[in-house]
Amino acid sequence: MLHNLGGIAARNRHCGRPDRPSPGPSAALAARPTRARPERYAAAMSPVASLAANGDTETTPDSPAARMSRAWREMRRGNATAVLVERLFGRPGEPDSVEPGHLDVLDVLSRHDGQRMSELAAALRVDPSTVTRTMQRMEAAGLARRAATDADGRVVRAHLTDEGRRLHAVVAARRSAVVEAAFHDFSPEEQESLVELLERFLAAVDGVVSDRPAATSG
Repeated sequence: MLHNLGGIAARNRHCGRPDRPSPGPSAALAARPTRARPERYAAAMSPVASLAANGDTETTPDSPAARMSRAWREMRRGNATAVLVERLFGRPGEPDSVEPGHLDVLDVLSRHDGQRMSELAAALRVDPSTVTRTMQRMEAAGLARRAATDADGRVVRAHLTDEGRRLHAVVAARRSAVVEAAFHDFSPEEQESLVELLERFLAAVDGVVSDRPAATSG
């Protein structure tokens, strides 16, 4: 989910919105809100008038579904999102910056290198042509390469380069640091519960979006 935030902030930067300097890790931790933040956050979003002003139409604004929808929305916009994206992906052109779409590929290939292009597209749930274009840009950046298999020259597999693996390790460390900082006020039991429930929720969303009528031939 975190990597999906990148596309929005990246588009903001390319639309001419000014960049804001990213605070260093120590400054970010010093400025981290206390445990009271969730209460303030919920209180600020609870009035029905505020929901209507933001385009919400839930008839039960305090239901779990409505609250989850608002939390999901808030993760995708605002100054905090832009700062988070810069913290994770870096600013374009700076050392060790990475495009959000490239990180998706780096994540997949770091776990299972040498995937066929069709397998990579399926893992990313995008059209094969999208993977082809992404791989072309990553090859130009020296992060990945494509190679035909020895057994069948028609089958092309994707591989990370040494630079791709190095950059993925850098960005993965940034991502872990952000999550660990956000977990600071959660007990170990709360962390386990949150992760388990979020994994179940994402799997359920996966099932919803995958529940489509099969295409018929003829």
